[in-house]
Amino acid sequence: MNVLEILKVLERSNCGECRKPSCMAFATAVLQGQSRLEDCPRLDAETLAELQKSLGERPAAADWNGADALGELRARFGGVDLAARAERLDGFMQDGRLAFHCLGKLFALDQGGGLHSDCHQNPWLHVPLLAYVLDSAGRRPAGDWARFAELKPARPWERFFAHRCEAPLLELAGSDPDLMLDILDLFASRRDIAGFEADQTFLLLPLPKVPFLFAYHRPEEGLPANMSVYLERSAEVNLDPESLFRLGSGMAQMFARIAARHGQATAVPAR
Repeated sequence: MNVLEILKVLERSNCGECRKPSCMAFATAVLQGQSRLEDCPRLDAETLAELQKSLGERPAAADWNGADALGELRARFGGVDLAARAERLDGFMQDGRLAFHCLGKLFALDQGGGLHSDCHQNPWLHVPLLAYVLDSAGRRPAGDWARFAELKPARPWERFFAHRCEAPLLELAGSDPDLMLDILDLFASRRDIAGFEADQTFLLLPLPKVPFLFAYHRPEEGLPANMSVYLERSAEVNLDPESLFRLGSGMAQMFARIAARHGQATAVPAR
């Protein structure tokens, strides 16, 4: 389902009883997993049941920000042999911590699962990094690329990946393609990957053995610009789908913030 399909069956009175400012905001929050359909007191039981059936399985709203997952992963982390995991996961030991290069920056985990970095902390990276150390098979990527929805364990996160990762990237690529390409170029470890019919491709490494590939198609003949996101098939055993979603949506949010700051900087009038 999409937002408009949910909105269509709501009363659209913007009563605020669901604690959202409008029915549109409530429908969006439901689709994103931040609200439950039951939070609308004006939905009758029959309509509610039909909507729940159509929406299918969704991630729990309470763990949308990763707080519950973070606590569970850190509880498991205490007995991990960090040095034994380092080589298998393309990491290295530094000052008693397991360190990784993530998007070109250095991040390290201590024995308690705490995240450390000299650069700006990215909260969305913490859960995937812990899961990577705890559960990754350490399989080396072999260039077999697929869309997120094509990965075997992608459900139920595929619609959220499309909404929170692919859609914002596509919007930015359409509104300011040069800026989008500059941002990708800033974080890319490789460019112009063979085998893709795209104008430009960028390979990013949010985790060493979990590459993301961004393929850009410039607008032509009335068609808008397009940005496609691919993951290597090894992601199926190197990271769980929830963590893959967090990486994708986290990067999209980070790129959007960079674009916003860039826009604000260029909007300041000269004195």
